[in-house]
Amino acid sequence: MAKLKGPLVNLVQTYQCNIVLNLHVSKEGQALGRRIKGVTRTLMHLEAPDPDQPERLRLWVEKTYGKSPPPLGVTIRGTGNTYDSNPPAKRDPSKGGRPPVKLDKAIAFLETELAKGDRKGCELIDECVHTGEFKSRIFDAKKRMQAVGRLVVDDSVKPQIWHLAAPSAP
Repeated sequence: MAKLKGPLVNLVQTYQCNIVLNLHVSKEGQALGRRIKGVTRTLMHLEAPDPDQPERLRLWVEKTYGKSPPPLGVTIRGTGNTYDSNPPAKRDPSKGGRPPVKLDKAIAFLETELAKGDRKGCELIDECVHTGEFKSRIFDAKKRMQAVGRLVVDDSVKPQIWHLAAPSAP
């Protein structure tokens, strides 16, 4: 950007024009690198938040030299775009990691098995792996359940015994 900034500023000042640069954004929808935000006076975003409606876009200004306008809805048509003041909802940023569905499945497995009674942790892990799940997923489920107080591990004996904690009263 440093090499481009000088010549671009010279063009803008000499010819009294605007220059629009397009760039790809990160998977979180942010400009790549903080220098881009620092160099620009206005940073506009155009995204298709709903994959089922790729012709329906959301246009908004993140950074501006003046006052930020409200977001716009854009509909792409063969004869041109139409704009309205009802933009599609902004998409949720990606949280990364494994899809929660698979973790939820491992948690459901542990809850079902432990509802029958206390179990050795190594047996539960082996059973889960036997169903085709990864060993790491059962450990992630164990950690999540421990964090919310749903699972208690007795590590005073070997092998560890896993207990399903009673749900807390509201």
